[in-house]
Amino acid sequence: MITGSLASSVPAHQRLTETAALVSAKPDWGDVPAWVGAGVSVLGMTISVLALIFAAKAARAAQDVYKIESERDRISELERKQRHEESLAQQAAKTVCWLERTTTANFGSHKNVPRFDVVIRNASDVPIYDMRAYYCIRNENGKDEGVWQFSEPVVGAAATVKFSAHIKLLMMVGPDAAERGRIAMAFRDSAGIFWWRDGSGNLQRTESLYVPPASPLKEKKVYIQTFTGPAEWTDVKNEWK
Repeated sequence: MITGSLASSVPAHQRLTETAALVSAKPDWGDVPAWVGAGVSVLGMTISVLALIFAAKAARAAQDVYKIESERDRISELERKQRHEESLAQQAAKTVCWLERTTTANFGSHKNVPRFDVVIRNASDVPIYDMRAYYCIRNENGKDEGVWQFSEPVVGAAATVKFSAHIKLLMMVGPDAAERGRIAMAFRDSAGIFWWRDGSGNLQRTESLYVPPASPLKEKKVYIQTFTGPAEWTDVKNEWK
């Protein structure tokens, strides 16, 4: 580098020649092309990784959407089935049964035994058919077992039917029959669908006219003091069909 008074002593044409030589000289790039190639490769790999990340996120998002939609469809189907069952049970839900205590009576040595009626109420505006009401006693497993049957081929619209408890039923179960008993019923609605209402009042659809399991009391022979004759042993197991 020429500075100060030394530079002024160099002829002008020489300075021009040196400057032209510097300008025309080719730079030494060394391994620059290799660096550029490596940079392009790294950039390509980065783009590929980012693309995979975005694709994975998109797949997870699509899966989440699918799960949400599937759950929504499942709930909608359950709600549709529930509405369908509720529409089918509109008449059955208006048909109920219960045990209604009435008076007391003396049967032989049993004094003041509570009498009761079995009441069937069809509150719908169309009849029900093949009605079977059962006096049941709940067993140790929590299941209703039938002891006595009451039947009515047709219970009209907005009608109430009552059956008085038979003396044999009272004697089979005992003086506490009114407290122990539960009334259940099976019937066919006007659309031909069969229903069962258990002793707790729960209603369920059945394939045919449901018959509860028989209580061991059905096999019991009871000693009945008749009103017109002497006391006698009576086999009651065939009273319930």
